[in-house]
Amino acid sequence: MLVFYEMDLGLNHVVRKYSTPVENTAHMLIPVPGEPYGPSGVLVVCEGFIIYKKADHDERECMIPIRNDQSEGRGAFFNCYSNYTTKDLFFFLISNEYGDIFKVSLDFTNN
Repeated sequence: MLVFYEMDLGLNHVVRKYSTPVENTAHMLIPVPGEPYGPSGVLVVCEGFIIYKKADHDERECMIPIRNDQSEGRGAFFNCYSNYTTKDLFFFLISNEYGDIFKVSLDFTNN
């Protein structure tokens, strides 16, 4: 289960905001920058795909490409990530167990 909590500074305690089930192969969470840089939320990295989740937003799913010599039944596990944030953009670099590096970006509009 993926659970979102929020710190209530007025009452000085943590409130459980949202919970949702995740795939069995989920093995890494990547925090997405919030206002003013990004839409906030998390990226749930699973074996073969990445899911963007946020409490008040529909989830988005993206498949991860695999190598030609890799079997289709098994995806790669990701072991590290780095994020790059500037005033105008942000993106993530994620690396899998084979040493492949992927650039992940989110397109969004500020409301």
